[in-house]
Amino acid sequence: MLITILSAVATIFMMKKDSAIGRFHIWNMEAKAIIETPFIGTGPGTVLGQYAKIQENYFKENECSQKIVNVAGAPSYAFNEYLKIGMETGIAGTLLALCVVVLAIIRLLRSNGIFGYGLVAISVFAFFSYPLSVAQFSVCIVIILALSSCCDSEVLKLQKKKNTSVLCNSLLTIFVIGLVLFGIIDLYKVYKSREKASDDWRMARQWTLMKKYDCAAEELEVLYPYLFWNYQYLYEYGYALHRAGMYEKSNVIFTEGTLISADPMFHNMMGKNYKEMGDYTNAEREFLKAHHIVPSRLYPLVLLMEMYMDVGQLGKAKEIGDKVLLMPVNKKNGTMIELRRRVEGNMEKLVSLKNYGADN
Repeated sequence: MLITILSAVATIFMMKKDSAIGRFHIWNMEAKAIIETPFIGTGPGTVLGQYAKIQENYFKENECSQKIVNVAGAPSYAFNEYLKIGMETGIAGTLLALCVVVLAIIRLLRSNGIFGYGLVAISVFAFFSYPLSVAQFSVCIVIILALSSCCDSEVLKLQKKKNTSVLCNSLLTIFVIGLVLFGIIDLYKVYKSREKASDDWRMARQWTLMKKYDCAAEELEVLYPYLFWNYQYLYEYGYALHRAGMYEKSNVIFTEGTLISADPMFHNMMGKNYKEMGDYTNAEREFLKAHHIVPSRLYPLVLLMEMYMDVGQLGKAKEIGDKVLLMPVNKKNGTMIELRRRVEGNMEKLVSLKNYGADN
């Protein structure tokens, strides 16, 4: 039996090798994040921002194989709910969550109901995916946990036979169900307000399409109290501010985005803002951050190279250009091919500038 299971796991691994290596890399980064803040974590909603910091330091301080570099990306989910809880709340929070789930499973299975098997399935699924990030799954999990608190254990069954705890058990059941219903109603109100804000956000995009960035920024600002938790909104708001020339305010919004997202584009845009403000030191820092977060991407290095060219640091520009030309490019990725051509054009400019300097 064990040999069959191991053979199946090995077969699945070989069929999805890159995906499996990428998943292991994500778990490795998340485990490092837990080790960095083992007691209190980094707080709710900060998993992806913390992930980006850990991955940045990892690639900055270590020489990694090209295989790891290729699979490392900017995930939108933790892909392991237990590690996610550990990052947010620390080891104690993870142990508490595990205890709640295990006790709920035991109570449900002892009651001979089908929900116990459902919770087992979700618990295993949570180790490899992100059910708590899907609203429908989250509601189901809350309801199942609530039902587990209402199940009669063997001790309660004996007490019930003696007619000593029937009233208490009934009151507990009513209290738990009422609490769950109250929570669902409250969440529904929040959901409706965010849904309306999302509709207004989609309407505001017309200004971006018309390149009326001042108007876009003005309308997006009103939606901030409702959508501050959405990193895509923060990026679009920060981008509108950037194009409107409000670079400092744009960086404030982009900084908030880096706390809840692993996307290096936030740092690329912050680097552009600093460049426009003439702060080349901080611009360089942001471009390098973006590069180390996802080292397989060319764009941060292209921006850094072009900044060096603009400020006359041609030696550094050539060094970055040489590095980019040595990086592998996916021939099916049109953006990467275009960026490589852009670097090749910049390298030709550098040669012409060098020859011009020699002639004079």
